[in-house]
Amino acid sequence: MPAPELEQLWQDPRHWTAGIIYHCTADPRVIVPKQRRWGGWTLNCAHRSAGLVLLGAMAIAVAPTLIVVAAGYANTLTVLAAVALSIVVLCFGAAWESERRR
Repeated sequence: MPAPELEQLWQDPRHWTAGIIYHCTADPRVIVPKQRRWGGWTLNCAHRSAGLVLLGAMAIAVAPTLIVVAAGYANTLTVLAAVALSIVVLCFGAAWESERRR
C-alpha cells in the first residue's frame, strides 16, 4: 500500500478511539505511530497479529531482567543494563515496524 494511502488511513479520526487506540482493518501495519508522533508507537488493534506482538513485546521487556536475576547476577548495574537493553530493542523494533512499507 502506498505511503499516502497509509497516511490517509492513519489520519482518519474514525480509526482512533480516545486518541490513543488505533483500529483500522485496511492498514497492514501492526505497529503505527501515535497520533502525536513524538509520543511513540501503538498497536493497530484491528490487525490479526496485534495480540501476538503485544505478548512478544512483554516478553522482550521482561526476559532480560529475569535471565539476569535467575543467573545470579542481580546487582543494580546488571539489572539496569538489562532494562535499558529491553527498552532500546523495543523502541528500535517499533520504529522499524511502523515505517515498513508493504
